[in-house]
Amino acid sequence: MTDTGAIKTLFPRAMPGRRRKKTCEENLQPLRQAAELASEALLRMLEDEKQFQRHVYTEKADGSLTETVLDIRNIRQLRETIAAIRDLTDAVRGLSGELAPEQRTAMEVQMRKLQLEEKKLEGDADRGETGVVLLPDAETDDA
Repeated sequence: MTDTGAIKTLFPRAMPGRRRKKTCEENLQPLRQAAELASEALLRMLEDEKQFQRHVYTEKADGSLTETVLDIRNIRQLRETIAAIRDLTDAVRGLSGELAPEQRTAMEVQMRKLQLEEKKLEGDADRGETGVVLLPDAETDDA
C-alpha cells in the first residue's frame, strides 16, 4: 500500500476534489462583461451629435483655446467606429454561440445539399440501379 499523505505532499493537484476546474461558462463570463461594457461605451459615444464632425482648436494670444466645430465630417473616425461595432458584434455573437447570417445561410445550403444527396442515394437503392453487375464469362475460340 502507498502512503497517500506523501502523494498529497508531493503532488497536491493529483488528488481529486482539491480544485474544481472552471467551466466554459465561467471562463466566458469576464469576456461577456467586457463586451457589454464596450457596447455601452460605443452607445454613449454615438449619442454625441457632434462626434463625427471636425473640431479645430486655436490658441489665442492670451494662451486660451477656442474650439470651432466644422460641418465637415471625420470619415476616418466614422469608419473606425463602424469597424469597432462589427468587431464587437462578431465577438458577442461568438461568445453566445450564434452564427453570423452568412455562415448560417452557408450551413443551411450545405445541409440541403446533404439531404438531396441522401434522397438521391435512397432513390437509387429503391430502383435497384446500384450494386454489382455480373457479366457472363467470355467464350474463347480455340480454333
